[in-house]
Amino acid sequence: MLTYIQINAAKPRAKSWTLSDSQGLHLQIQPNGSKLWRFKYRFLDKQKTLHLGGWPQVAVPILFALLDAYYLAQEKRFRDLYEAVSAAPIAIAGEMSLKPRALNSVLVLKSILSLSVGGFYLALLTGMSILLYIAAH
Repeated sequence: MLTYIQINAAKPRAKSWTLSDSQGLHLQIQPNGSKLWRFKYRFLDKQKTLHLGGWPQVAVPILFALLDAYYLAQEKRFRDLYEAVSAAPIAIAGEMSLKPRALNSVLVLKSILSLSVGGFYLALLTGMSILLYIAAH
């Protein structure tokens, strides 16, 4: 897991380079000094990259909340596909598509607002805010 010290110590080079965090999450350091969060993943055997924003504008808890919501939305897509395939009669199995429905912003927003993602990170951010307030006073 990347630390605050590692991220701040990362200096730009002639070419763009990355600091890996975990499970595909990394920070890309640009030659101009900007630091951008990226998330690499595979979908249907194709390498994809999700651009999440810059450092420090995107707070790490918010970043993880977005990734959790993304994973939850992906899981919902494949759960719906499984239910559709398992409910279909065997006679039409050859005609069915195993491609899940497209991931859209509504599905990700529902995941962000879900109790498992939104509730957890809201409590986490509230606790962090209280601790920062106490430390400042």
